[in-house]
Amino acid sequence: MIGGESLTEPPLPRLWYESEFEAAQLESGDMSWLSALAGRAITDDDIVQANRYVASGSINLNYDHDPQTVQGVTKARDSFFEAIGILDATSPVSDSFEQFRQRTRLAVPLSTFISAQRTYAELGVDSVTAAQRRPYIFGTSAAKIKQVVVALEARGLDAARAINADPAFVGYGSSTIAKKLSLLQEVRLPMKTIYSTPQVMRISRAKVDALDTLGLNVERVLRKQPGLMSLSSKTLVARFDNLVGLGLDATKVTNALPTALCLDPEGIDRRLNSINERGLPAVKVINTVPALLGLGSETISTKCDYLDSLGVTSTVAVTKMPGILCLSETTVRQRLRTIQLLLHTLGSSQGAAELVTFHPALLASSTSKITAIGRFLAEHGEKSPEDDTPRYIRRLIMQPLAHYLLVVADGHALDARSLERSRHHTPKESRRQAVLEAITDPAQRQLVGKKCLAAYLAYDSSTLEE
Repeated sequence: MIGGESLTEPPLPRLWYESEFEAAQLESGDMSWLSALAGRAITDDDIVQANRYVASGSINLNYDHDPQTVQGVTKARDSFFEAIGILDATSPVSDSFEQFRQRTRLAVPLSTFISAQRTYAELGVDSVTAAQRRPYIFGTSAAKIKQVVVALEARGLDAARAINADPAFVGYGSSTIAKKLSLLQEVRLPMKTIYSTPQVMRISRAKVDALDTLGLNVERVLRKQPGLMSLSSKTLVARFDNLVGLGLDATKVTNALPTALCLDPEGIDRRLNSINERGLPAVKVINTVPALLGLGSETISTKCDYLDSLGVTSTVAVTKMPGILCLSETTVRQRLRTIQLLLHTLGSSQGAAELVTFHPALLASSTSKITAIGRFLAEHGEKSPEDDTPRYIRRLIMQPLAHYLLVVADGHALDARSLERSRHHTPKESRRQAVLEAITDPAQRQLVGKKCLAAYLAYDSSTLEE
C-alpha cells in the first residue's frame, strides 16, 4: 500500500448488457416450451449450455455495430438455438425458424425471443403450431403480444384462443385490431367468428363498401361466408362481374350462396358447361337454385343419372324444378315409393316417375305430408279418379294438407274441386283457426276420423301447441 491506497487495479465493471439481460436467463420453468420447440426433452445441461450465450446474443444489432461485434453476436445466437435444439432437423419448427432467419437479416435478440416465448406459454398459446403457420412470430416481442392481448380482451375475446386460431393476430397493432373488430360489429358479425374463421380479421372498409355497392346483403353474406374477407376488394368485384357476364343473377346468387365469390371464374364456367351438356338450361337452373353452383360437376351429373335410372326424365323435371337436385338419393327414392303407394290408393294408372316428371314439385313434399294425403284420400276420397290424367291427379294430391282436413270436417266429398273451393273460401289468415276447430270440435273430429287426425298431426302438430 502507498499512502493508504491499494496498488491492485479494481475489477472491470460488468458489460451493460450482462446485467440488463440477466432476467432473460433460461430457467427450469422454461423446459416445457423449450422441449415443445425442440421436439425432444430439454435437460438442465442444455439450459446451462444455452445460457452461456444469452447475454451477448441479446445485443440489438439494429443499431450500428462493428463487424466483429456483429459476428460475435450472430455466433452467440446460433449457438443458443443449437443448444436448445431448434436448429435440429427433428425440431418441429426448424423449417419455420430457417424461413424467419432468411427473411430477417439480423434475426432477433435472445432476450426478446425468450420473453416472448414465456408470454406465449403463460397465455396458453401453442407456440409450435403458431410458428409453423406464421414464422415471423419468432421476432415478436412480449410487449407487442401483451398489447394484442389487451386489445382482444377489451372486446371480451379470449386472446389465447384467437391467437391459436390465427397467429397473424400478433402481427396487428392494437389500433388495427380495434378498427377491425369495430367493422365486424358494424356488419353485425359475432365477434366469436374470429375463433372459427380467423380470416374474417382481414376485413377492411374497402371490402365492406365493395360488397355493399354490389347490392349484396353484407351481414348475410359475411355470416354465411366470413372467409370472403381473405379476398381483396378488387377480386370480390371482379368475381361478381364474372357472374354477371355469364348471365347469372349475381346479386341473388351471391346473397344465397356467398361461396360463389370464392370460386374461381374457370371453375364456375366448367360447372355451367357441365349442366348445359346434360341438356339443362344452366343459367336458369343456377338462378333458380343458386345452391347448385356449390355442387361439383360430377355430383350434378350423378344426380341426373340417378333420376333417369328411376324413370324420372331429368332434363324435363330439373328444368321445371332445379331444386330436386338438392335432394339426396335416399329422399328421392323414399318419396317416389310413397307417391306410388298414394297412386295405388287412388286406383290411378299413373306411375310415380311419370307424374314427377310432369310435376317435379311432388318431390319437394315431405314423406309425412304425402302419407297423410294418402290416408285422407283412402278414407274419404274417390276410389277411382274421374279424370286419371297427370294434370287432374296433381290437382288432387298437391293441395295444402289443411284443406283435406277442412273439406272432410265440413262433410264434403274429397275431390279436386272441393279442395280448390276450400282454398278459395278459406283465406290463409283464417285457416289456422278453422283447422283448430276441426281438430277440437267433437262432431268434426268424428267426421275426420282417428286415423286421418293422427296422420294430420304427424305432419303438423303446431296447431295444438298454440
